[in-house]
Amino acid sequence: MTMDQPSPYVQATGFVDERGVRTVCAQLERIPFRERSGHRLALGFGMDHEALRTGQFDRSILLRDPAAFPALLKGAGENMTMLHYTPPRRGAKQLLRVRSLAEVLPHETAILCDAVQINGQAPAPEEVRRLRDTYPHMQVSLPLDATAARWETDCILEMADTYAQHIHHLLIDSSGGRGKPVDMPRAAALAAALQQAFPRLGVGVAGGFGADNAEERIRMLRGKLATPFNVDAEGQLQTNGTLNLVKTLAYFHAALRGFSS
Repeated sequence: MTMDQPSPYVQATGFVDERGVRTVCAQLERIPFRERSGHRLALGFGMDHEALRTGQFDRSILLRDPAAFPALLKGAGENMTMLHYTPPRRGAKQLLRVRSLAEVLPHETAILCDAVQINGQAPAPEEVRRLRDTYPHMQVSLPLDATAARWETDCILEMADTYAQHIHHLLIDSSGGRGKPVDMPRAAALAAALQQAFPRLGVGVAGGFGADNAEERIRMLRGKLATPFNVDAEGQLQTNGTLNLVKTLAYFHAALRGFSS
């Protein structure tokens, strides 16, 4: 299956209530964000299958009730929405099973969601293909752990090639939503290599992005990369483990300056 290159996006992840979604979207609609930055405004929603099953949530930025998800998606309007899904565990491993995702993401909800990112351990390629077949309208994003010392560029390119025909986006991520800073020179080099090897895919960077550094980091990446790229932020947008709307709006404004200057 061939796919057009997806539109680049700037994302904040951790929305859990409709008020927060509508507040951020209404504020940024006044700019307008996409026309000035060339990037879609994206809202990310975290869902941990194991937490839903056990009722034990270690972070308040995770969705606790899948039944409330459609209202959040509708509140985003025309902006991009992405589900950050952590599959259930078997022993110490997280294993993507599309049938498990379907338990918490029925088709009547999935049709409202633009994209899904599979967090945790790298899923089996056949399950990623099955995910595309089950939810053909949704873009698929795969994070690549940029912290593993053994992962040189060739290793990451080899892994990316395993999934390339089934996904839309690759995210260089050293943080996993914890706000840990990414090594920007290394991330830029990896992003450039990925863009060259997989020109059809959207390539993004995450890890410690916030209002205080997004503008500078984005300008640096623009100077290193030949094509547009994605940005995702989560940990630096929180206060006491909860998404802070003031920080989130400041981050989007900083990103806008970085892309439009």
